[in-house]
Amino acid sequence: MGLDRERMLAKIGYIREQVVSIKDLLDRKKKEEILTDPWLIKGIKYSLQTAIEAVIDLAYHVAVKKFGHAPGDARDADRIFRFCLSLLSSVCTELKILPNIFSQYDA
Repeated sequence: MGLDRERMLAKIGYIREQVVSIKDLLDRKKKEEILTDPWLIKGIKYSLQTAIEAVIDLAYHVAVKKFGHAPGDARDADRIFRFCLSLLSSVCTELKILPNIFSQYDA
Protein backbone atom coordinates (compact mmCIF):
# COMPACT_ATOMS: atom_id res chain seq x y z
CA MET A 1 0.00 0.00 0.00
CA GLY A 2 1.35 3.41 -1.00
CA LEU A 3 1.15 6.87 0.42
CA ASP A 4 -2.32 7.92 1.52
CA ARG A 5 -2.88 11.10 -0.51
CA GLU A 6 -6.07 12.08 1.34
CA ARG A 7 -4.42 11.70 4.73
CA MET A 8 -1.45 13.74 3.57
CA LEU A 9 -3.64 16.48 2.10
CA ALA A 10 -5.67 16.63 5.32
CA LYS A 11 -2.49 17.06 7.38
CA ILE A 12 -1.10 19.66 4.98
CA GLY A 13 -4.42 21.49 5.09
CA TYR A 14 -4.34 21.49 8.88
CA ILE A 15 -0.76 22.82 8.91
CA ARG A 16 -1.76 25.56 6.46
CA GLU A 17 -4.77 26.49 8.58
CA GLN A 18 -2.59 26.89 11.68
CA VAL A 19 0.08 28.91 9.88
CA VAL A 20 -2.46 31.22 8.25
CA SER A 21 -4.31 31.75 11.55
CA ILE A 22 -1.13 32.67 13.38
CA LYS A 23 -0.04 34.98 10.56
CA ASP A 24 -3.45 36.69 10.56
CA LEU A 25 -3.23 37.19 14.32
CA LEU A 26 0.28 38.63 14.05
CA ASP A 27 -0.87 40.98 11.30
CA ARG A 28 -3.88 42.20 13.31
CA LYS A 29 -2.37 42.60 16.77
CA LYS A 30 0.61 44.49 18.05
CA LYS A 31 3.43 42.54 19.64
CA GLU A 32 2.66 44.04 23.06
CA GLU A 33 -1.01 43.01 22.85
CA ILE A 34 -0.04 39.42 22.13
CA LEU A 35 2.68 39.21 24.77
CA THR A 36 0.42 40.58 27.51
CA ASP A 37 -2.46 38.20 26.78
CA PRO A 38 -1.75 34.76 28.26
CA TRP A 39 -4.65 33.18 26.36
CA LEU A 40 -3.31 34.39 23.02
CA ILE A 41 0.11 33.00 23.91
CA LYS A 42 -1.46 29.65 24.86
CA GLY A 43 -3.43 29.61 21.61
CA ILE A 44 -0.36 30.33 19.50
CA LYS A 45 1.63 27.66 21.33
CA TYR A 46 -1.17 25.15 20.82
CA SER A 47 -1.43 25.97 17.11
CA LEU A 48 2.32 25.60 16.65
CA GLN A 49 2.45 22.38 18.67
CA THR A 50 -0.39 20.73 16.74
CA ALA A 51 1.07 21.87 13.40
CA ILE A 52 4.42 20.32 14.36
CA GLU A 53 2.63 17.13 15.40
CA ALA A 54 0.98 17.05 11.97
CA VAL A 55 4.41 17.35 10.30
CA ILE A 56 5.71 14.50 12.48
CA ASP A 57 2.67 12.39 11.59
CA LEU A 58 3.37 13.05 7.91
CA ALA A 59 7.01 12.07 8.39
CA TYR A 60 6.08 8.79 10.07
CA HIS A 61 3.45 8.03 7.45
CA VAL A 62 5.97 8.56 4.66
CA ALA A 63 8.63 6.59 6.53
CA VAL A 64 6.40 3.57 6.96
CA LYS A 65 4.88 3.67 3.47
CA LYS A 66 8.00 4.67 1.54
CA PHE A 67 10.76 3.01 3.58
CA GLY A 68 8.82 0.22 5.31
CA HIS A 69 9.63 1.27 8.88
CA ALA A 70 9.56 4.15 11.32
CA PRO A 71 12.86 5.97 11.89
CA GLY A 72 15.26 3.77 13.87
CA ASP A 73 17.80 6.37 15.00
CA ALA A 74 18.59 10.05 14.66
CA ARG A 75 20.43 9.63 11.34
CA ASP A 76 17.53 7.65 9.89
CA ALA A 77 15.03 10.19 11.22
CA ASP A 78 17.04 13.03 9.67
CA ARG A 79 17.15 11.29 6.28
CA ILE A 80 13.41 10.59 6.36
CA PHE A 81 12.64 14.08 7.67
CA ARG A 82 14.55 15.68 4.78
CA PHE A 83 12.76 13.43 2.32
CA CYS A 84 9.40 14.36 3.86
CA LEU A 85 10.18 18.07 3.74
CA SER A 86 11.16 17.75 0.11
CA LEU A 87 7.97 15.81 -0.63
CA LEU A 88 5.81 18.23 1.38
CA SER A 89 7.41 21.18 -0.38
CA SER A 90 6.69 19.62 -3.77
CA VAL A 91 3.08 18.85 -2.86
CA CYS A 92 2.52 22.33 -1.45
CA THR A 93 4.04 23.96 -4.51
CA GLU A 94 1.99 21.78 -6.83
CA LEU A 95 -1.25 22.51 -4.98
CA LYS A 96 -0.33 26.17 -4.43
CA ILE A 97 -1.45 25.94 -0.80
CA LEU A 98 1.70 27.12 0.98
CA PRO A 99 4.72 29.12 -0.06
CA ASN A 100 7.87 27.06 -0.47
CA ILE A 101 9.01 27.58 3.13
CA PHE A 102 10.92 24.32 3.24
CA SER A 103 13.61 25.13 0.66
CA GLN A 104 16.23 25.74 3.38
CA TYR A 105 15.99 22.05 4.27
CA ASP A 106 16.54 20.63 0.79
CA ALA A 107 18.96 17.74 0.99
